[in-house]
Amino acid sequence: KGIEEYKQVYRIITRAGDVRWIEDHTSVVDDPDTGLRYHQGIVVDISNRIAAEEKLRNSEMKYRRIVETTGEGFLLMDKDLNVADLNNAYCRLVKSTKANIIGKSIFDMVAENSRPFLYANRNELFHQPTYEFESRLLAKGGTTIPVLVHGNTLYDDAGSIIGNMAFITDMTEQKTALSLAGEVQKSLLPQKT
Repeated sequence: KGIEEYKQVYRIITRAGDVRWIEDHTSVVDDPDTGLRYHQGIVVDISNRIAAEEKLRNSEMKYRRIVETTGEGFLLMDKDLNVADLNNAYCRLVKSTKANIIGKSIFDMVAENSRPFLYANRNELFHQPTYEFESRLLAKGGTTIPVLVHGNTLYDDAGSIIGNMAFITDMTEQKTALSLAGEVQKSLLPQKT
């Protein structure tokens, strides 16, 4: 085919019967004296790398399943607090789709009256290892949802911030129950002095 070099990954069976993964880097060389073409290359045993990649893939799938099946909303944000990934529970919470949310800033996803708090405290909140705060999210149709946010700042090996992840709990039922309890308590007070 006129290809001058190529790489292949395949398995071989050793004399002892073990299966090994191989990465084969090959160059096609023309011999100017004989006019013959021959292949020369380097064969590298990558079995350990393949095993580590498989283990990492399985671990990632396990944690992805946990995040996807939790009842709480999950957001993964980059260092600028733009959404990089989220789970279906978050989509259900705000009645939107992943495509509509990915890339948005967290500041655009909270209710107008919650933004000043986030802007004023962004360095303290999103630059510590763990954080927790209450806020209100904007849902489709302009409704707001009271939420509790539990988050973690993510760091690279050098200690630089690479992003944040947060679990978001819908507090609607708790807030409704507290309001009802307050009304009941008020009704127990005497109407006259």
